[in-house]
Amino acid sequence: MDNQISLSEPVELLFIEIYRDGGTIALGLQGAEGCGLSFSVDGSLGSRTPNRIYLNEESSSGNISVLVPRGDERERRIVELLQGWLANNFSTEEINELGGSYGTRRLEELERKGALCISAVDMILS
Repeated sequence: MDNQISLSEPVELLFIEIYRDGGTIALGLQGAEGCGLSFSVDGSLGSRTPNRIYLNEESSSGNISVLVPRGDERERRIVELLQGWLANNFSTEEINELGGSYGTRRLEELERKGALCISAVDMILS
């Protein structure tokens, strides 16, 4: 397991979805150099690891999810990448407007991604 996330900015948000388990958010990023990163932020009801990041990694036995410790450099880097994606796609005013708007009104696809991304960052930082 690599203890660094070395995606180059700007990143592309390949996917972002919310699960029906209470709010886990799954995300996929691709760096400028073409490398990818897939992870989720635990929002499941009754979880023992709420708002924590799980990296999706490949191993010889298949895909595994690895819990990232609180305060880990990878956690900080993921927040930095998500905030960078938001800054590259939305103005500060739009980010402020989108915060907390997921599920409260109909959003266009990019706005939906932005609102979920803001929610993921808020979860990680809480």
